[in-house]
Amino acid sequence: MEPLKTNYIGHDSVYQRLKSEGAYGWTTEDDQTQTVHPRILQAIARLAIPPGSPILDLGCGTGDIAIWLALQGYEAHGIDIAPRAIAWAHEKADAQAAQVQFTVGSVLDLAPYANSVFRLVVDGRCLHCIIGPDRAATLASVYRVLQPGGGFLVQSMCGEVMDESPMKALFDPVSRCTISREGIATRYIDSAESILEELTAAGFAIAHADIIPRQGPDDQDDLVALAVKRVN
Repeated sequence: MEPLKTNYIGHDSVYQRLKSEGAYGWTTEDDQTQTVHPRILQAIARLAIPPGSPILDLGCGTGDIAIWLALQGYEAHGIDIAPRAIAWAHEKADAQAAQVQFTVGSVLDLAPYANSVFRLVVDGRCLHCIIGPDRAATLASVYRVLQPGGGFLVQSMCGEVMDESPMKALFDPVSRCTISREGIATRYIDSAESILEELTAAGFAIAHADIIPRQGPDDQDDLVALAVKRVN
């Protein structure tokens, strides 16, 4: 099978459109406060991460997770490949007087960061946007920047794509990816078991995993997993 085509920087134009439309960001404020924040707090509690610890928001988009973490007293960092997203994140952080270190960069190599820096890396629903062999590269990079005993909180679409789903017409069951009409692979949607196997193959131990059922036939199940870097 030929390698799948990707266009990660294409997210930049989406952020430009969302901002022009007056959107909150890629997601909603309610989703952040009601769904994402409690998941992060549970991970922080499981790992006993004290305030002031460095935490990375992976594929941070408009920076909402990182900003919230900074306001909770953590040393917050965010990285995204889209310059417009990072510019928007800076605007939001300034408006809330939040100290966050945002960086334009690739999650595939996390080149701006040294080894064993972070106590927690939060997947702000970035991982299911990473395609093919780039997934192993991303997981290896996350593993590299985590401190031993640090955690990777994964939030990823999973499960079968239902016939009623708007993604069904674009979904390729062989690659497990949605493929745009331009031939670009945009989302990877596999079973929760397969995603957990990817994490363990990258060296992580799975501390906790839940499958959050879809809210309707046009939605997807959500894998929420806390993967921990092993202590040698």
